[in-house]
Amino acid sequence: MHKFIHVLGQIIATLLAVLFIATAVLVLVSFNLERKLFDSLTYKQVLANQHFYDKVPTIILRSLTSSKKLLDPCQYNPIACGAGERSPEAVACFENTLGVETYQELVSNKRTPTKDEMQHAKACLQKYGPTRNATKAGPLAFLGNITTEDWEAIISSLLPPEDIKSMTDQAFDEIIDYLNYKADSAKLSLVTLKQRVAGEAGTQLVLQMMHAQPDCTTEQILAITLAFLNKNKITLCNPPDEVIGIVTPLIQYQLAIVAAGIPDEVTLIRAPASQQNDPRGKLKTIRSLIHISPFIPLGLLFLIMILVIRDVKGWLNWWGMPLLITGILAIVVGLTSTPIISWIVQNKVVKIVPFAMPPIIIESSNDLVREVISQLLKPVIWQGLFLAFAGLVMILLALFLRRRQVLTPKDTS
Repeated sequence: MHKFIHVLGQIIATLLAVLFIATAVLVLVSFNLERKLFDSLTYKQVLANQHFYDKVPTIILRSLTSSKKLLDPCQYNPIACGAGERSPEAVACFENTLGVETYQELVSNKRTPTKDEMQHAKACLQKYGPTRNATKAGPLAFLGNITTEDWEAIISSLLPPEDIKSMTDQAFDEIIDYLNYKADSAKLSLVTLKQRVAGEAGTQLVLQMMHAQPDCTTEQILAITLAFLNKNKITLCNPPDEVIGIVTPLIQYQLAIVAAGIPDEVTLIRAPASQQNDPRGKLKTIRSLIHISPFIPLGLLFLIMILVIRDVKGWLNWWGMPLLITGILAIVVGLTSTPIISWIVQNKVVKIVPFAMPPIIIESSNDLVREVISQLLKPVIWQGLFLAFAGLVMILLALFLRRRQVLTPKDTS
């Protein structure tokens, strides 16, 4: 009977050791993820390591230059191209072919035309437009005259890296405080941006855009002069030097109006009126469970101690091997999860996004995701190394004690 109980205890202890290994690895990962995910320093460190703030102007620049919708609206939506200059006969042709409602949606650029709609409108496009100069007829066609160097100067002057860093760090602090119940909302201050728009940076931005355009004609110069007197919008063209003195005050006046329309802050996220609808409640419950989760593997070790451990050698054996295996598995998880999760984000998540992102944004997001995962799992690797080392030491000590017990009788005989 005693032998049966002993064997049964050994089997139960073995199962508990296996359960300890499984739960300990999960606890290590979940505990460290919770601790790092809800700390704004994690994300600030990631952005700093990736030199993200210095890359923002380049990301914006390459996104703009790769956007056909922005720089070449006629190629993006030929049906809307030059629509304001169409004759009543041309409008009737498109409305009869596509339907009035569909034509108005396409002309207002609410969506892109489908292949069938383009096929139906083909005859009208061939007969009435787009015209030979259609690609210059879009509302933002003037942007096509701005060179890459101009864009870089414009973006850098309006959004310098130090301002981007300040705004991004504030956003992370606000969001983390909201998630940690330190605030009921997360807000982002736009005061610095307003000051730049209304200040010298905004004026130089508009002048840079104007200098990138073709030289002003006599009619355009007259229009600029009248705009200054009547406080109207100015024409985007490259004015001669003697007109700059007239243009600059008008630019500053209009930018002041634009800046006044920008709010001092925007709300990124706000708690719902009802606490029952607040998703932070469920999140808090999950986090509370993660905080107490380390007691599960510790409790399993304690049960093993009660069942089968009777001396130091038994303790070293029964704890050493599970700790060693747990540490090795934690190291493997920490080293392999980063490329696996990055691959999932790159090949699965990005493909289901309902719009096409410029390659530079996808590339940057992949780098950031990879760095975030690496930062989250780095403690798991170090803790795995510690557990593996502790388990190995315990196993070696158990072997040493066993060898000593074997040799002791021979030495004393």
